[in-house]
Amino acid sequence: MIEASYNKYVETLRNEINEVRISEGKRPLAKEEKKEIVSTTDPECGMFHKGEKEKQLAYSTQVACDENGWVTNAKVYPGNMNDNNSGVDFLETINKDNEVENVVMDAGYTSPVLLNEVLKANKKPIIPYTRPKSSKSRKENDLETPIPSTSYKYDEENNVYVCPLGILLTYRGMNSQGNLVYKTSAKDCKNCPLRNRCTNQKYKEIQRHFLERATEKAREIRLSPLGKELYPLRKMTIERCFAQKKFNNNLGFTFLRGRKKNQDRVLIIFACHNLIKLARILYKSTSNIKELLRFFVRKVFFYYELSI
Repeated sequence: MIEASYNKYVETLRNEINEVRISEGKRPLAKEEKKEIVSTTDPECGMFHKGEKEKQLAYSTQVACDENGWVTNAKVYPGNMNDNNSGVDFLETINKDNEVENVVMDAGYTSPVLLNEVLKANKKPIIPYTRPKSSKSRKENDLETPIPSTSYKYDEENNVYVCPLGILLTYRGMNSQGNLVYKTSAKDCKNCPLRNRCTNQKYKEIQRHFLERATEKAREIRLSPLGKELYPLRKMTIERCFAQKKFNNNLGFTFLRGRKKNQDRVLIIFACHNLIKLARILYKSTSNIKELLRFFVRKVFFYYELSI
């Protein structure tokens, strides 16, 4: 176990929180010490664990492609960095590209910090929309059914939350996790008929991420005609690209040690992916260069096999 180096996601989040805390007269957050497992064989990899997958030391890869499936960028990160962490660093190159207008991402890229970085670059983040969960057996008059969080409406103009009975939850400051805290007074909740369905404390408290507006904006884009049109294309572009490379080129595992070697391997794999697409287009369009393309592709794959 050694002290982990802070990545750009953590640094960006801490800096944003400190700006608000300083403006409220609170002490800024200090850099916390963090411990992580480091391999003695390959110190640059990280402990990967996701869902039902086996916990193991690994690398992860961030990949971007355009609407036609051409891979535009790929970068390798330690396996212990989730998509939100590595995504802030990876999206820097995309945000600098003025030709990119929309950034379509999967459910792993829903952090308010990451979405805010995309919006600041004047691009539209498009993420999957998750419908609020509800119970089919819920009854409006059931005294034991908790009031859903969606029943508390946020008034952005006055910076308050409003409960179903019209009681205001006023802003009380930011906590150390970067959440804005809204509370009612104990007096307002004392004789409330919905108190047993609302809270088991003397007051009601709601926490809102200080960049929650970025998440709300992303959800609005997802439900717009543009979002409904673009998001389904993921399965025909980047998802298809990943599936092909994992099945045909062993992208799902590696025998190489070190981030640099794995970065080179990933770039070669996706460079070949683009070359194959190009060769197929030229093969169909011009019959005079078919033999030249066959020779060129054989040479490319020979170099690829030697490289790995």
